[in-house]
Amino acid sequence: MEDELGYLIDYGHKLIKKGEEKSVDWIEVRIENTRYEYIQYLNDRVKEANINRYIGVGIRVGIDKSIGFSSTSSHDINRMEEALEEAIKIARLSNNEITLSTEKASKKRYELRNYRHHPRDISFEEKLDAIRKIYESIFEVSPRKDIAKVKTPDIEISLASVSYGAYYGDIIVLTNEGVDVSSHQILTGIRTTVIVEEAGKRGDGTTYLGTSRGMDKLLEEDNLVKLGVEATQHALEKAGSSFAPAGRQVVIAAPGVSGVFAHESFGHMSEGDFALSKSTPLYDKIGETLGTEYVSIYDSGIPPYEDSFYYPVDSEGVETKTVTLVEKGVFKGFMHSRETAASYGVDSTGNGRAEDYSHPQIVRMRNTYFGPGDWGYEEIIKETKYGILVDDERGGQANLDGTFTFTASRGYIIKNGEIKEPVRDIILTGNILEMLKHVDAATDKVEILTLPFGGCGKDGQSVYIGLGGPYLRIAKLQIGGK
Repeated sequence: MEDELGYLIDYGHKLIKKGEEKSVDWIEVRIENTRYEYIQYLNDRVKEANINRYIGVGIRVGIDKSIGFSSTSSHDINRMEEALEEAIKIARLSNNEITLSTEKASKKRYELRNYRHHPRDISFEEKLDAIRKIYESIFEVSPRKDIAKVKTPDIEISLASVSYGAYYGDIIVLTNEGVDVSSHQILTGIRTTVIVEEAGKRGDGTTYLGTSRGMDKLLEEDNLVKLGVEATQHALEKAGSSFAPAGRQVVIAAPGVSGVFAHESFGHMSEGDFALSKSTPLYDKIGETLGTEYVSIYDSGIPPYEDSFYYPVDSEGVETKTVTLVEKGVFKGFMHSRETAASYGVDSTGNGRAEDYSHPQIVRMRNTYFGPGDWGYEEIIKETKYGILVDDERGGQANLDGTFTFTASRGYIIKNGEIKEPVRDIILTGNILEMLKHVDAATDKVEILTLPFGGCGKDGQSVYIGLGGPYLRIAKLQIGGK
């Protein structure tokens, strides 16, 4: 797709030259050409199908330590020059005293190539066929022998929904410092939701599959069938389950729940802009011990896990670095854009991100996750006398003081080292800085989850992220039940 942007790249270089002629100290041109595809299949019909294209130019200039930003979706060079003039005017009027870190000149093209099927090369009919396979598996006998046929006279599936999404395209960043980089980003995913009614009780189940590795996994029949069958399983199980007992409990958090703690609760507290404004209690905690030896938290653009969100270079043209936020319980530092990095006297970590070309860059996460421990999954269950295994996070609220309230759709009581009866709608509350002191085990395998649905919101912008971790055991955590 970068070839389609050839004329815009030429215009970008002309805008940089034009800005220098107008005596700007610094100029950046960010060009975007991306697409977002979405299909929703609901109750045996296509409810929605669309493709949105985002193509445009964002221009940022620096004049006497002031920054101005403007953008345009027009492909006309005259409109782009008008956007440049607006950015210059804003910089001269704002007096916002912003300094950016100095970054090395670089010219590089980034593209993840280890996939066979790109979403742009798969027809609508093929995508719809994959969706229908999932939908049909919701109602049919699973190939696995331990699962019974789910459609019986006593069970009504009141809702069955399969959603497909794909985000892909090119983003190019040019500056008069010699930065000339582009990345081809790609994120695909499927979300399956089933609601059942059984003997007057209702249950819902949701399964996900997301990856930056093209359409490969989304076209494999075994994966498709599994999404439908497990969504129905979870819904049936939830319909027959009770609420979790309230009180302080031993909790084993599944990777998705671990990821919510890493991202929503701790990650935002570790963003450089919040540290600068002293909005986070971590602003002066570098070097302090915050958790146990099983607590290591990272943020990375290219983590070493298969289905993470591929993000090799940020919206400022800075190659993404893996940031160690916490290492064996010790807080190591913050995530930075060029602006916050300059204030701290360090290099940018590649966390300057923008929702699209029409937004300025701010400090944002990429893939945020707990690192592995040295326990096996079976071992961590066996060594738990009593606790609750919590899975299928459903969001919640986290505050910059560390307090959180998260909800998980389902879980299981553990008694004497064995998984017993299921429980539902589990509420987890506490403070992340207190919780980290009680993490006493982590499995040796990490999973990162990423999806092209929604995203992380901050300052009116939403970006795609990945989150995850191992199974974490927390010795004390408040559970809200009924």
